[in-house]
Amino acid sequence: MPVYRYGLMLFALLAIVPAIVSGNMAQHLASKLTKNQIDMKTIKQLALNLAVFIGCVSLILFTLITYLR
Repeated sequence: MPVYRYGLMLFALLAIVPAIVSGNMAQHLASKLTKNQIDMKTIKQLALNLAVFIGCVSLILFTLITYLR
């Protein structure tokens, strides 16, 4: 399967902003979780933000590994 590096780099650069935002939001929600200010909505938001963060970071790392190879 061919990997188109320039398109992959473009999407990786665009994924930096959602990774930062969702990482900060996940940290904020996790701090609310430790202060016992939780409900089911907060847990769902935390899970969604962590999923977005992990997805964006994995795309960025895959691009770096592919580009540096």
